Amino acid sequence: MTSSARGEGVGKVEVLAAIRDAVRAAGGVRAFSRKTGINKATVSLVINGHSEPAESLVNAVGYMAVTIYRPIAAARRNAA
Repeated sequence: MTSSARGEGVGKVEVLAAIRDAVRAAGGVRAFSRKTGINKATVSLVINGHSEPAESLVNAVGYMAVTIYRPIAAARRNAA
């Protein structure tokens, strides 16, 4: 079972991949923008790595952004 199937979420890489897949499935940035109402420049900046995805874009591909906090000690252990 994947972490997303357990409700634990996914990382930024997976969300960006979902955005790129959705844009491709829609037929390109312009078509995706028309379908979702999200500005095409915003979509383009995100899929080209020049901007972070806005909540509306994350939501449009079926995710929601959640801020989490971890104890410093746990973060240091994970970095090692």
